[in-house]
Amino acid sequence: MAFASGKINFKKTKSVFLGLAVYPTISYCNHSCFPAVTRYFEGDKMVIVSLRPLQAGDVVAENYGPIFTHHPRQERQRKLLSRYWFRCNCEACRGDWPVYNNMVNKRVIQCHTCKSPLPQPAHNQSHVTCKECGNSTNIVQADKTLHQANKLYVAACQHMDEGHREEAISSFTSFVDIVSGLVVPPFRELHLSMQALRLLIASRGTIHTPGIPAPDASSTKQ
Repeated sequence: MAFASGKINFKKTKSVFLGLAVYPTISYCNHSCFPAVTRYFEGDKMVIVSLRPLQAGDVVAENYGPIFTHHPRQERQRKLLSRYWFRCNCEACRGDWPVYNNMVNKRVIQCHTCKSPLPQPAHNQSHVTCKECGNSTNIVQADKTLHQANKLYVAACQHMDEGHREEAISSFTSFVDIVSGLVVPPFRELHLSMQALRLLIASRGTIHTPGIPAPDASSTKQ
């Protein structure tokens, strides 16, 4: 990874490819346009870090390049088919999730038991019954928890802007953990947080910061 200037600005970083290597264990990871993990390098060692909560039996999927927040489904499918010879059937592809710019500012609460999307509550309704499993979820409490979680999101963004990497990672991770258990994706703030985590975690590895050129002595006033 390289910073675009002499200053630490996590939003202006990019990956710099220096070579190729084979990592047999990591190669077992399947692709998802909604990846569960990200990676960074310490020298020639690859480190895998989860981006969202994973349960036993969940697929530990990484991303082979096209990600749903930046590329529409048709483009992702074309790139994956031409390079890797498969048609992606991940959650984002099945649902044809929109890219960032097309996401509406709407959240759908999930059932606390089966994680299915819940119907919109009626006016002053505190609990909603899931159509899939029949269990009831406290919508009022879920909204309160999300409101509190939003403070973590705001703090994380501030830490990131100020260059406080580990503090930003901690706050974004807490936000993602909470929201992942309450809201059905896609949800804009959730995916913005996960993308921020990808940038921040990548900077834990081997990085390069271009030096700031010294002023031209001939142009310096005496």
